[in-house]
Amino acid sequence: MKKFLFFLIIVCTFVFSINIVSAKTVDHVACYYKILNPVGNHMTDAQIQIIDYKDGAGGRVVVFFKDANGNYLNYAETGPNYDWTNYGETESYSNAMLRFFTTDKKGTTFIANYKKSGKCPSIYSNIVSDGSTIDVENHSLDPETGSMTSKSLSTYNEKLRSGDGEWINREDFFKDDNGNSTEKEDLVCSYDMEFDMFNIKSPVEFRTIYNPTNNTKSYKVSVNQSSQTLSSLDEDVFLNLAQGGGGQHSIVYVSSTELKKIFKDTCLERSKIYHYYDMSTSRYTITTNQQEASENGAGGRYDNGDGSNDGAGGNKDGNSGSGAPTPDLNFNESQMSCDALLGNNMIKVIKAAITLVRIGATIGTIVIGMTTFLPALTKGDAGAFNAAIKKCIWLAVVLMLIILLPVLLRTIGNLFNWDLCGIV
Repeated sequence: MKKFLFFLIIVCTFVFSINIVSAKTVDHVACYYKILNPVGNHMTDAQIQIIDYKDGAGGRVVVFFKDANGNYLNYAETGPNYDWTNYGETESYSNAMLRFFTTDKKGTTFIANYKKSGKCPSIYSNIVSDGSTIDVENHSLDPETGSMTSKSLSTYNEKLRSGDGEWINREDFFKDDNGNSTEKEDLVCSYDMEFDMFNIKSPVEFRTIYNPTNNTKSYKVSVNQSSQTLSSLDEDVFLNLAQGGGGQHSIVYVSSTELKKIFKDTCLERSKIYHYYDMSTSRYTITTNQQEASENGAGGRYDNGDGSNDGAGGNKDGNSGSGAPTPDLNFNESQMSCDALLGNNMIKVIKAAITLVRIGATIGTIVIGMTTFLPALTKGDAGAFNAAIKKCIWLAVVLMLIILLPVLLRTIGNLFNWDLCGIV
């Protein structure tokens, strides 16, 4: 039995190693977009390639777009002032010029945005203030021009390539030998919300984006065509609710603590997501804490993710709900966030310590196992060999418990609804 367990551990380790080695590597990426001018007329098709991406280790951007004959032209060769005259319906802007990622920093940003999710990011076309030029950028409002008129350009196709191989559609690239897709679909959790202060109705979307190239995931929060993508849940989200509204009065805010409660493996019930207008900060806040919403909502109003518009209440003093609630250290309904309780630096130290323990335990187990097993193997002593196997099995069990410690803690936290501060 002991020999069988030892053999099983070796086999599992071997299979795990094969899976790591055989994981598909994305060396080159091609994203396809339809370029629209912001007033809605079709312009042309564009292709953005990330060459030498090397699975996120590098990359450089090369831009192509179709000419009147349907051939892709290299943007660098045609230049930044390419005339779009007679390309599609361009009567409104007959002399519109294309400016596509006009600085290296914007190309680098495009690569960084792809790296977060492993999927082609949305880009935007902006009418420049002179009315005769269209900028294609990573953001809806180009900070260089201050343009207020923009159109989102979502990718309609994506191809990947390993080494010098053929370009393959994304869905085919991540298929295994049996033709089954190894790519996990995004988890999209959408909640209808009514923002009465600005007469805006818009779903707030929490999207978990799975990256099959390195088994990581990123997170995207969107509302009313404004979005923010996160590589981790350790930062707060501030979204512009009213495009062009300006100022802090059109902001939707979600704290890092709340993001960790919202982004789960399944979507939270719509009635568990609350939003309210906080007079003390002049912004809408999204929370999972009903007490917080009822005590801080302006005029005592707060709503849930069904866009119910049925909020009522007020803070404990019967005021208009403009003050902060009294801190409550109850685990399940805490008003004091983990960040406030421990501090960001302490959380980072604890997470680093857990990582070091896992790495150290792995190295220590390998070293101890070798120093225990190899001498017994060379001596040819059956008793010593069996003792060495027994010790190696115990070491393997302890190592697995240490490696799986974050999973166990997360499971316990989910069962008892404890906030573990993002430590694991």
